[in-house]
Amino acid sequence: MGKRGGKKGRKTEKLPLREEDLTKIQNGARRLESNSDDAVKMIKVLRYTGMHMSIPLEGRYHLREEIDPDEGDLMIVWDRTKKEGKDARTSILKHHEIDFNVEEWAKAIRSRKRKKSRTYFWKLIKQSAEKGGIAGVSQMSFRHSIAVNLLKKGVQPALVQQILNCSAKTMARYGKYVDRDKNAVLKEVGY
Repeated sequence: MGKRGGKKGRKTEKLPLREEDLTKIQNGARRLESNSDDAVKMIKVLRYTGMHMSIPLEGRYHLREEIDPDEGDLMIVWDRTKKEGKDARTSILKHHEIDFNVEEWAKAIRSRKRKKSRTYFWKLIKQSAEKGGIAGVSQMSFRHSIAVNLLKKGVQPALVQQILNCSAKTMARYGKYVDRDKNAVLKEVGY
């Protein structure tokens, strides 16, 4: 993971993790001595949906799987509790790497005697990154790398913005890490 230099006194922004780095982190999770199943599943869900880590951990988001009535595809869906109307839910195609029922997995996590927190999962992801040979992964660099990779895969910028709950300015920043063809898409949508 590279860094982009800045003026004195400014934070140095880390470049997004590449898809290969995310694979190394996911593989690193499999090598954890304990809790590897928790880590692998959380990394898969975050990596292929872009959702915030709190969504599977909090029941108020009503994380679930649904069949898209128009296309017949299996979707991962969650409610956006502070929104109304069509923006009140997010729906993204379930990736083939997510080989488990996310609704049942999320319920199982929340029903454990010792409730698992975002801190618990973040520590697992950080340990997974270290096992995968990726040093210095922060929560934000991990999340933003996922956004860039979703854009590179062709997910609509407006959907990525909705998933991450970020501004158009932030989306424009992600867009500069995407190849020229995708940048044209970002400009068309107004980013």
